[in-house]
Amino acid sequence: MSISIKTNSINEEVLPVTQKELKDLINGEYSKTQDINKTIDSTLKFLSIKSSKFKYIINVTELQSAGAADTKVGSSFGSLWDEKNDGLISVSLTIDADINKILMFTVIFINI
Repeated sequence: MSISIKTNSINEEVLPVTQKELKDLINGEYSKTQDINKTIDSTLKFLSIKSSKFKYIINVTELQSAGAADTKVGSSFGSLWDEKNDGLISVSLTIDADINKILMFTVIFINI
């Protein structure tokens, strides 16, 4: 299983975690449970303990293309928020390279 950051966060210096902390957290939690919902729940719990100054939204997109060489999935995100205080981090977790199974976690941080 490999993990990489696919996009940079917006204003990472104001966010309660770094990209590396989030990457390590998601990788560790998913490795323990192999369950997307449990990984989301434990990540949200960690983030809420880390800082109560934000609301958190986590979206996970699962990509799997066993043998289909032309599988494509696109995802876009738009926001109208305070660019100085809000942000997001997207993390891609490759679960099984043989069947091209990838989980893409997007964590959105909204300062309250």
